[in-house]
Amino acid sequence: MCTLIRFKTFVKSTSKLLPAPSYENFSEILMREKVHVSPFSSLVYPPSAKELLDLAFKRSFKPRSSKERDPIRSARMREVGRIASMADVISSRLKEVVRSFPSFDALHPFYRELADVLIGVDELRVALSRLDWGRKMIRRLSRQYIRRLMGSEDFREMERIRKAAMGRISSIVKSISTDIDFVRSACQKLGKIPNIQVGSPTIVIAGMPNTGKSTLVRRISSGKPEIASYPFTTRSLLLGHFYLKGGALRVQVIDTPGLLDRPLSERNVIELQAILALKRLAWLIVYIIDPTETCGYSVKSQISLFEEITKEFSDIEVIITLNKRDLWSQFLENVGKCKKLLEERQKFFYEISAERGLGIDTLTATLGKEILELYDIRKARKSVD
Repeated sequence: MCTLIRFKTFVKSTSKLLPAPSYENFSEILMREKVHVSPFSSLVYPPSAKELLDLAFKRSFKPRSSKERDPIRSARMREVGRIASMADVISSRLKEVVRSFPSFDALHPFYRELADVLIGVDELRVALSRLDWGRKMIRRLSRQYIRRLMGSEDFREMERIRKAAMGRISSIVKSISTDIDFVRSACQKLGKIPNIQVGSPTIVIAGMPNTGKSTLVRRISSGKPEIASYPFTTRSLLLGHFYLKGGALRVQVIDTPGLLDRPLSERNVIELQAILALKRLAWLIVYIIDPTETCGYSVKSQISLFEEITKEFSDIEVIITLNKRDLWSQFLENVGKCKKLLEERQKFFYEISAERGLGIDTLTATLGKEILELYDIRKARKSVD
């Protein structure tokens, strides 16, 4: 039997750990495996059109020292410098923003679907292309006006050319101001997507509120779980992890407050899309039921939600756990009713107390075994492809 290795801070001795099955070059395989992290963690937030123009004008009129003694050549170089500086500030900033976005065609489906729900991928592509167009046009215009300046010998004409260039550049920035605002909004929204390793084995914990989901995540995690935001819910995800194969394989465990904790029939279309994006992430789902009903929800409603989830996530195995075992003696009727309903549906379940740690070793051993089997299956599929 595969044994899941759990430790709180540091494993001081391995003498108590049962041997796990050996995998040839297992660590090397994991090193080669592509593990994704959030592609939106390095987005460059653009200034507004007004802020961008203010910055460009400020830089272009910054005093510059010149060793040129010829007044005409000195004036020419001053005006050339102003146009070049304005164009450089705006185009370089726009280029930095556009290039900070990932290729949406190369995104992992989990991130692409969330991005599409949040801001609309096609609309964002159009806005980014408009920013890139503006950048190129500003560069082109600056070169044209600089060439005109280089052929001028008149002070007033030089000034007129510089003013015309700055006016044209300002018009371009203003013409894409709506697109800049859209990208600014997209950066804010995409920044809320959690930094999840979507290439790693992932267990999603589901169940109604107060059934003990976060307690279970903390119980089976090594170290302290992280807290991350998630779109469409005001509550944060709890991201834990544990290790298999002596620490070679990292498994994510995710609590989903505000997501898989109430009937899907009560969700709007956008919420459903965000929830179903979890299909791209989950390897296993652990569904927690509180048979004592101290969570505030009846056993019947909890089982009803379980049936909805298994229907929507039909290609993902769902493991049932009955929690709060340490309290069962006080709620024998409710616990009996829960077990009977599950047995009538021929559903196997684990009996645990996440709070006290009862039954956790049996559950985690099963999770470890299932994850390793799924890992082998996915690895075999990749080798065939």
